[in-house]
Amino acid sequence: MNSQGDSQTFVFTAPDDQQIFCHRWTVPQPRGIVQIVHGGAEHGGRYAALAAELNLQGYAVYAEDHRGHGRTGEINTRLGDMGVANAFERTCDDVIALGRRAQIECPDVPLVILGHSLGSLISQRILLQHADQYAAAVLSGSPDIVGVAAGAELVHAEVERVGRHEVSEALDAAIMESFATAIPDAVTPYDWLSRDAEQVRLYAEDARCGFSLCTGAWQDLIAAMLVTSELPALEAALRRDLPIYILSGTDDPVHGSWAAIDRLESNYRACGLNDLTVRAYEGGRHELFNETNRAEVVKDLLQWLDASLP
Repeated sequence: MNSQGDSQTFVFTAPDDQQIFCHRWTVPQPRGIVQIVHGGAEHGGRYAALAAELNLQGYAVYAEDHRGHGRTGEINTRLGDMGVANAFERTCDDVIALGRRAQIECPDVPLVILGHSLGSLISQRILLQHADQYAAAVLSGSPDIVGVAAGAELVHAEVERVGRHEVSEALDAAIMESFATAIPDAVTPYDWLSRDAEQVRLYAEDARCGFSLCTGAWQDLIAAMLVTSELPALEAALRRDLPIYILSGTDDPVHGSWAAIDRLESNYRACGLNDLTVRAYEGGRHELFNETNRAEVVKDLLQWLDASLP
């Protein structure tokens, strides 16, 4: 175990022998655990500031670097390459395993999953299989499942053309570059992340951020998204009493339009979910916890946690 500032890091071995790099921010006698599931082309270490805020309120915080991301990617493959087929499902298994470890290390307190962007999709998938493990769920910057899934044909074609372990410029142009062009008068390719220029600079200068996902990662992601968005699957598996908090910025290009958030909300309500909160932040972009109004965003999250947890 290595100490890095206020965080501790460790590695666990997944069943397929992949080494999963993890972050842990602990407090004495925690009142709960928040497990952060980070987004694409970033890593768990970027959430140290949010973890510090949660620590101040008595929450222990855990996060792993996904396969193909952060130090997990550097140890096993390379950044952007999530590995063999079914990498998305294996990443879900990694998240579940870390949550169980957190519960062993911090017993008898509620566990909350907080997923951002790609992490929101991972969290949504996990809630179909292991909802009983979690006391509540937070979904931030949730992508437009229908919009991304519409690119399935292009993804399959690019996997055939370049192989699943290579990057496709065509995919980058169709998916990622569309985010950058959604912000008028953008100064950098990453202005879609936040209105805070300093946060955008930190992302751009982080060697473990801003990389492209390989075609295989996109293929696995879309396959999982299609299952996750099916209403019969939601109705069959989702816990009706699970508190869920959905937050997003109105100017986040990753959800395409607010209709994508409305769709996510309506699917959950159609399943009979009786504790659902949806919050829109006017003018907010993709990374609300790094936005200009992040103090407000964190305050609202803490208030929701206080109201939702036993």
